[in-house]
Amino acid sequence: MQAWLQKLTVLGKRGRKQSHDLREIINAVRYVLRNGCTWRDLPGDFPAWQSVYYHHRKWRKDKLWQKLNKHLRRALRKQLGRNEEPSAGCADSQSVKAGCLHHNGVDGNKKTNGRKRHLLVDTLGLVLAVLVTQANMPERKGLALLLNNHRHTLPRLHHLWLDRGYRGSEFINQMLCFFGVILDIVVPKDNTTGFSLQARRWVVERTFAWLGNYRRLSKDYETLPATSETFIYLASCDLTLKRLAHTNATSWRAR
Repeated sequence: MQAWLQKLTVLGKRGRKQSHDLREIINAVRYVLRNGCTWRDLPGDFPAWQSVYYHHRKWRKDKLWQKLNKHLRRALRKQLGRNEEPSAGCADSQSVKAGCLHHNGVDGNKKTNGRKRHLLVDTLGLVLAVLVTQANMPERKGLALLLNNHRHTLPRLHHLWLDRGYRGSEFINQMLCFFGVILDIVVPKDNTTGFSLQARRWVVERTFAWLGNYRRLSKDYETLPATSETFIYLASCDLTLKRLAHTNATSWRAR
């Protein structure tokens, strides 16, 4: 983490001298993510909310949290004795209500007016990629866009477990032809009653549950879908960092 803080300092050498500790800026952004407050409602012991939002916006444009998420994910997989790049994973989507009227849609199946989060994770539940769209975006189209945007960053990925929302022989053949990914549709057993874990697919559902512990992600409060994706990557960095450090601590403050 210290190395990344040094890189953040190098990013902004132009302009006036840095007046706030970047560690405190990160703490403030994470406070917004964890507690779901608005930028103006940040506690007074943090830097001014205008400075916090300025850095948050700059890091979003630089895709900093997306890059850091990849770095931490590879470090954790290496620590667990696995290849740094996954060869298999799971994907699913989640429709959530949105507080902003822009970029919204209605999911007819879930009866939700808002946005849809398309999530791709490895077999450990670590976030590989995320795409936030209107809620009326079909799951298959969302997965195609997700793979098209991030396939170059996942060179070994060739197998995905999905639910029945992605079924269709034509779509499966297209994914194999264009992206070289085999789609394995998991169908629940007919004789099961009540709740039952679906093989392999429970991993991505667990990741959605992890993300739901952050109040800012309880619904989509952001004006831009890109900001929603940024907060999801930040939450993923938080979760992965805890697993790397073997702790459940909720604070990034220096000790």
